[in-house]
Amino acid sequence: MLNTRRSVLLGVAACCCTAPAALGQTVPPAIAWNRAQQVNTKEAYGEYLRLYPNSPQAAKAREALDRLSASAAPTSPPPQQRIARVLLGPGRDARTLAQAVELVAEGGLIEVENGTYEGSATITRGFTMRGLGDGGVFTASAKDTVTIVSGAVTIERLTFTNTGARNAIFVSGGEPTVRACKISNTGSKRNGATSGSEAAMLLGGGNALIDACIIGPGVTEGIHAHRTDGGTVQNCTITNSGWAISVHNSQTSFRSNTISGSVLVGYGARDTFEDNRHLDVGLMPYKLNPSSSATIRRNAFIFAGHTDPRVLMSGLNEATNVVFEDNRIES
Repeated sequence: MLNTRRSVLLGVAACCCTAPAALGQTVPPAIAWNRAQQVNTKEAYGEYLRLYPNSPQAAKAREALDRLSASAAPTSPPPQQRIARVLLGPGRDARTLAQAVELVAEGGLIEVENGTYEGSATITRGFTMRGLGDGGVFTASAKDTVTIVSGAVTIERLTFTNTGARNAIFVSGGEPTVRACKISNTGSKRNGATSGSEAAMLLGGGNALIDACIIGPGVTEGIHAHRTDGGTVQNCTITNSGWAISVHNSQTSFRSNTISGSVLVGYGARDTFEDNRHLDVGLMPYKLNPSSSATIRRNAFIFAGHTDPRVLMSGLNEATNVVFEDNRIES
């Protein structure tokens, strides 16, 4: 029977041959190769290789067949291109914090319109995020509102809150700067909640600069620092009815803050507290763990009825590695 398809692919009229064997004899490999190149399809090269698998052009036919097969394979859509400036707001470039964080380029800018935005986000690269006007409010409950893992991100003039059993901001790494923000946790304490798990801000790594923020209240603490090897909290107002600040196995500097609430200097703490102003001081503004080696220097305590600030330090005699000097009581 006549093999019409094969004859067409090789550019040979159907009437020229009556059987496959005759086709191979009638059409020399060189002519068949030229015809396959002219047709230039997967079918043409495949038919050529079936007829002449050992010809001098067989390797080139296989290369051409591989090339055409690869070009026909489906490709994944390209990832969304990140942009240098992202406007976050209703009907803007992004409508949620997570969308804005995913869209902004390294070193770019997120500008946040006024409004309340629900949902959490994780930050893994450096950019600037800034509120426009009064700024936006970010809130979450099931997860930490913002988790900073890495990158030199700068966050300014925004409000972060958590209404569940999580932190409003959790810094686990990177070199973030958080400036002129409001940070709080207004949720209810979980059964078995541990220190730092429900703070307004948790510093659990990295080297953060927290400047001129209003922090608190928190469910367990205003700020909890744990396993940090640096970082500075300065010029902030830190408030909580229990622990305003608690530190454990950390090395954070607290400078020139206004603090309402007690301070827990826990195990392994190497933190520095300098030039802070402690308001509403109760009977135990500082509780010191014996293993701590913190520095407490040049702080003012607003407390009537005493003149020696040492009486406000619970555990000072046992914490022999704590530096306590030049502190004062003001009525």
